[in-house]
Amino acid sequence: MRLLTHSRRATFQECPRRDFLAYTLKRRPIHVAPALTFGTVAHQALEAYWRGRQERRSADDCHLAAFDRVSLLSDPFARARLVAMLACYMAYWDAMECEVIAVEHAFRIPLMHPGTGEVSSRWELAGKIDVLISQNGRVKVLEHKTTGESITPGGNYHQKTRIDGQITQYLLAVKHMGHSEAELIYDVLVKPRQKPLLATPPHKRVRVQKGPRKGLLRAGQRETDETPSEYEFRLREVMSKNPAKYLSQMVAVRTEKAFRSYQFDLWHITMTMEFMEQSKIAPRNPGACRAHHTPCPYFDVCDDQASIYDNTKFRNALGEHEELDFGSEEEPEDEAGEVAE
Repeated sequence: MRLLTHSRRATFQECPRRDFLAYTLKRRPIHVAPALTFGTVAHQALEAYWRGRQERRSADDCHLAAFDRVSLLSDPFARARLVAMLACYMAYWDAMECEVIAVEHAFRIPLMHPGTGEVSSRWELAGKIDVLISQNGRVKVLEHKTTGESITPGGNYHQKTRIDGQITQYLLAVKHMGHSEAELIYDVLVKPRQKPLLATPPHKRVRVQKGPRKGLLRAGQRETDETPSEYEFRLREVMSKNPAKYLSQMVAVRTEKAFRSYQFDLWHITMTMEFMEQSKIAPRNPGACRAHHTPCPYFDVCDDQASIYDNTKFRNALGEHEELDFGSEEEPEDEAGEVAE
């Protein structure tokens, strides 16, 4: 039985050629975009936190487990940023009473045609639910995301959750488990936009001429670059003053009509995938070449400037669905431009 994950569906809809190279030929890029790396490590840190909650360990132990995963990031300032984000997140959830039912719960459910009721003999839906909790007698799915976008209520980020297929798939899976009234909490951690502060160039430095600060640099100027620990402390302070700006819990539900529409989409997507695999035709989508604000790693292959079998650029996948066997269903993040504080 073949598996259709959210990651594969999203890849196919974004660019059929990329899907063919990644999932049919099973060739994956060796170098991973920094945004994807950050999101993946954040996901692993959150998994460690929730596994600690599931094992009823102390809050301090849960925090240490999460922070330990941050060491996987090579950039010390990226580590500082993620630690500040996790501190904000865990401060919120530490105060929330809930029972942790499952962490990284893998599922496989039938793919069904919503019109005829026919169950596919070739495809199943598969994925991993980040966290499943019971709170106030109701089962809830937690889906973690990190983003550089604004999470202003009613904005673009909120709007796209209304038809997000990943949400629908997870709620469909939980419904199949017998929790028909479950809801999903889109747990979004926003990356603070503040950059590390740099030393003021010598030719721009102005020193106070009198008063108690005589001889010191004018306010807003620095003698030295900000260290990672100073950067982390500053971010924690900024985020603690307005946590709602950096953490959002968007509640998502789906109607029966929404489930049927989603199943109809998937049924026809698998039919198109099979046709392309059989005919070995997978059209390119130039509009996706710079999706997620980074060049597609397969661009040179599509432009006939590189071979998909170049082992210096691509490797054999560990499995058709590495996101199920070896990690999460994390997607490239929606990056936003950084601004100075």
